[in-house]
Amino acid sequence: MDIQPFSCTRPNPDRITDALVAGPDALADSSLFTLDASRALYVIEHAGVAGATMGLACCIPVDEMAGLMPTDEAAPRDSGKGASSSEQAVEAGVSEGATRDDISIGQDASALLDEIKRLGAQVHPVRLLHAGNFALDIILGAAKTATPLYALDGPSGQRLTVWRVSRPEAIDALKATYGTLGLSLATSADALVAEADIALAREHHAAVKTQGIPAPSDIALAVLIPQNQAAADTFSIPAGLLMHRIR
Repeated sequence: MDIQPFSCTRPNPDRITDALVAGPDALADSSLFTLDASRALYVIEHAGVAGATMGLACCIPVDEMAGLMPTDEAAPRDSGKGASSSEQAVEAGVSEGATRDDISIGQDASALLDEIKRLGAQVHPVRLLHAGNFALDIILGAAKTATPLYALDGPSGQRLTVWRVSRPEAIDALKATYGTLGLSLATSADALVAEADIALAREHHAAVKTQGIPAPSDIALAVLIPQNQAAADTFSIPAGLLMHRIR
């Protein structure tokens, strides 16, 4: 997978609590959110009583993400209508886990697509799982020696920490290592998020051809998580913490 650093819209560090309470609907408020124009990757760690779970926020090409989607052959064959991406994902062996902290129960891919258009940003990263990798552990461990961008304490001793990775040599090392790893959708809910991102890219391609409207870059927000970590398929980040603008 070709992971890519991205220009991230994220909370101003001195207003992070207010920004997360306000959520993505307030991303136009420059007192709460800032656009980091320089491209970077972000290491995220959840630490709690049960241990720590770590992921990498990045962008990935939409066409590569489409290759991870469940195929039509995975859908139930006795149904009178096509199965949704989440149903296909379950049939294909993806964990059902269709609820995410940052997605409302009942939201489908169409609703998520409408939300992206309304906000002008991807705010729900697609969670992708990969096998554990010793070299990756070393690179991410080195990134964690820097001063955190955010360090948030939650209930019951939980802590969310984010480190920004911008050094070219560190980004190149991460790109090379992740390029050797296979990725899979974490849950059926992530299939819905991916479906919305893919639909957006197709709509923009059509607009370019028919109306000459410039399309945003064909990349989608993602979080890559080692599947050998505790609670890997429930790893999440607060809505509004890291966002990818599409306009």
